[in-house]
Amino acid sequence: RRVRKAKVTGALAYPIFMTLVGAGVLFFLLSFIIPTLTGLVDNLGAALPWPTRLLLTVSSFLKSFWWAVLLGLGGLGFLFSRYLKKEKNYRRLEVRVFGLPLIGPLFQKLLLAQSLRGLAVMTGGGVPLTTALDVTSLALGRSSFAEALASTSEMVGQGRSLADGLAASGLFPPLARRMVAVGEASGTLTDMLARVAQTYEDETDRVLAALTSLVEPVIILVMGLLVGFVVMAVLLPIFDLSGLVG
Repeated sequence: RRVRKAKVTGALAYPIFMTLVGAGVLFFLLSFIIPTLTGLVDNLGAALPWPTRLLLTVSSFLKSFWWAVLLGLGGLGFLFSRYLKKEKNYRRLEVRVFGLPLIGPLFQKLLLAQSLRGLAVMTGGGVPLTTALDVTSLALGRSSFAEALASTSEMVGQGRSLADGLAASGLFPPLARRMVAVGEASGTLTDMLARVAQTYEDETDRVLAALTSLVEPVIILVMGLLVGFVVMAVLLPIFDLSGLVG
């Protein structure tokens, strides 16, 4: 589980780092550099084009209220963390994340693989199924999959099959449920759990690779457009002045 989680974190670290660095550079330019450059042109009395006026408006706001922006972001982060401390809020947000394109399937398959791999390891070590379900549920923390495994443990303790318990949660896809049912019927439950877990781990790797290859060029494109807009807003009044002088 730790290796898989580290792989996901490592793959997402670069896009997140690039986004934070780009946002920081833009914030610095708009707050401290742009007012100086565009102020020189504005003092000459020339009419400024709309990109420059827009940039100056944003820059003036950030220069005067940068502290309010930082406090606001910090406050939102604090309130968001408080909101997620409640399990029902965390699970509600998790379900919404599952519905997002690319990112949703990635995290859903990751948790699915973790659930099944945990059960495979525990049952392979001779741990009773209900105990394996309870321990794996605790290992998953506040996730919806933790709640699903806890409910499944109760159903198995009442004499129901593991496949029925997984089906009742609605989180485990038909392929996983069918293979678990086959494993229960044939006495090869541990092998089937390990095989399904490996299948979803491989799918996680594929989705992760696709997400990484898509996000990096998108970040570069967006940052390029933003920087291009800033450069255009600064250079347009200079070109206008050059034309007037000419």
